Amino acid sequence: MPLDDGDALVLHHDVGKTIDSIRRFSAHDAAAFESFYAESMLLLREVIGPMRSSAPLPADERRALLSRSARGRRYLELEAQSPLELVRSLFEHEAVRAAVLFNIATRAYLPLLKTRGTGYIVPVALAAMLNTAIHPGGGGRAAAALEGAATDAGATIVTGASVARIDVQGDRATGVTLADGRTLRATRFVCSSLPPPLTFGRLLDDHSHDDYRWQQDSIFGVHLALREPPRYRVPELGSALNVCVGGTSSDAWERACDDVLGGRVPELALQTSVPTQFDPSRAPAGHATAFAWQLVPREPAARWESDVESNAFASAMLDRWRTFAPNLGDAEIAHAIHSPLDTARTVPSMVLGDRHHGSYHPDNFDDRRPDYATPIRGLYLCGSSCYPGGSFTGLPGYNAATRIAVDLGLTAWWTPQDARTALGKLA
Repeated sequence: MPLDDGDALVLHHDVGKTIDSIRRFSAHDAAAFESFYAESMLLLREVIGPMRSSAPLPADERRALLSRSARGRRYLELEAQSPLELVRSLFEHEAVRAAVLFNIATRAYLPLLKTRGTGYIVPVALAAMLNTAIHPGGGGRAAAALEGAATDAGATIVTGASVARIDVQGDRATGVTLADGRTLRATRFVCSSLPPPLTFGRLLDDHSHDDYRWQQDSIFGVHLALREPPRYRVPELGSALNVCVGGTSSDAWERACDDVLGGRVPELALQTSVPTQFDPSRAPAGHATAFAWQLVPREPAARWESDVESNAFASAMLDRWRTFAPNLGDAEIAHAIHSPLDTARTVPSMVLGDRHHGSYHPDNFDDRRPDYATPIRGLYLCGSSCYPGGSFTGLPGYNAATRIAVDLGLTAWWTPQDARTALGKLA
C-alpha cells in the first residue's frame, strides 16, 4: 500500500517479514498483528473452516455449541462486532488499519464494514491476506481443470446451451428444457447454481424470491496490456501481487462504505495487480498484463450505460495509479473497461454485477442463506447464493453435494464434514 508521503506498507507471504514491516509504523500494531494472525489461523482451522464445510447450523444450536468452549466464545465475541470497530480496536496506525480494511472490502464486505454481526470476516481476511495466490494461465485454466475432473468422473458437459426452464411434474423436478427446444430428463435430481430469483423467477415463473437481498457493491475494472510492468516510486511494490492505490485510512474506508450504501461512487481506492509478475505466460516476453478494480455501488447500474461516463471513470482510475507508478502511461498498449453491466452481460447470474450472488448481511447469512434443498422435490441449489457464499472455494457445491447424497441415500466418495462434531471438540 503506497502512502501519500512517499512511504509504503508492504505485507509479505512470510509472517515475520510482515510483522517487521508493520513495526516500522507501530510497535503496538506489530505485536497486535502477530498475536491476532496466530489466533485467526486457529479460528480458521478449528471454527470457521469446519462451519463453512458443512450445512449451516440453526442459529440457536450454533450459538449453544460455540458457547461451550473458550475458542467458540471468542469467535462469538469477534463476530458480534462490526469489521470497522474491530479493526480500530486492534490496531492504532491508520496505514495498518487501512491495509486490513482493504482486504476485507475486496471480499465483498465494503457495504458491511459498519454492520455488527459480521466481525468474523476480520480473522478470515487477516488469515487470507498473507496467503493469496493466482492460477497459472489464468482463471480459465482453473475452470478447465474442474471440467476435466468432472468428465473424468463420467460427467457430460453441454456448453452454449441456455436453460429456458426447469420442468416440474406435480411437486417434483423432472429435468430442464433448453432454449433450442431440447429436453434433458433427470432421473434423480436437478441442481441449479443460479441464485433463487433466477432459478425460480426465470426458470419456474415463481417470483416469490424477487425481494432477495443482493450485494450492494460491485466492481468497475480496467484491464491493461503493457510494454513493461508498472515501476513504482517505492520499488518493493513491484513484487506485490496486490497493491492498494488510495484508501490509506480507516476514515476513507468508512466514507467508502457510506457512499456505496448511498448509491454514490466512493473516492478512488484501487485494487491493482500485475499477474505477469508471477505468471509470465500471460503476455509476450518482456510485456505485462495488469488490472485495476474499483468498488462501486451496484445500483443505479444505468450510470455505466454511457461509454463517455465509463471512459472518463477509467481515465481517472489510471491517472490515480500513475501517481504511484509514473511509467504506466507510456507502458500502455491498450486497455479494456469492464463495468458492472459488462459483468452482468458476460455472467448473467451476477445480476447487475453481483459477484457473490447475494449480500453477506447477517439477515442473509448462515442459516438465513438459501437452503440447498428447495421446496420442489429433486430440485437443489448449489451456487454462491448458498452458504457459505462466493469466492473460489467450491464450498457451496461441496455442501450441496453432501445434502443431495444424504437425501438420495447415496454413499459419498468423500468424507463429509460435520460442524456439530467439530464445534463439540473445541476446548
